[in-house]
Amino acid sequence: MAKISKSKTTTPAKGNGGKVTQPKAVAAPKAVAAPKAIAAPKAIAAPKKDAPKAIAKAAPAVAAAPVETRETRDAIARRAFEYFQARGCQPGHELEDWLMAEREVLAKQPRQ
Repeated sequence: MAKISKSKTTTPAKGNGGKVTQPKAVAAPKAVAAPKAIAAPKAIAAPKKDAPKAIAKAAPAVAAAPVETRETRDAIARRAFEYFQARGCQPGHELEDWLMAEREVLAKQPRQ
């Protein structure tokens, strides 16, 4: 059995001719410039008295969305499933199928 030495010795590095080298000094990190100051926000002017009228004139008219009932939602789901089956039951097109079915079913409903 071989004896194990308990003395602390360093072994020379391989590949540099047996010389022990000191580690190179690492440069200190460069200083980072302080962030620029942010300008204070400008004061907001008080709204004019006729502002609601101006907003009403500028807002475009929006058509009322049809009311979606349980029956409507079920009809959309059935039609979306038909699109899914027609595609060969390939996953990944759920949203596209739903939107096409929704457009089709809602177009058949009378506007209120």
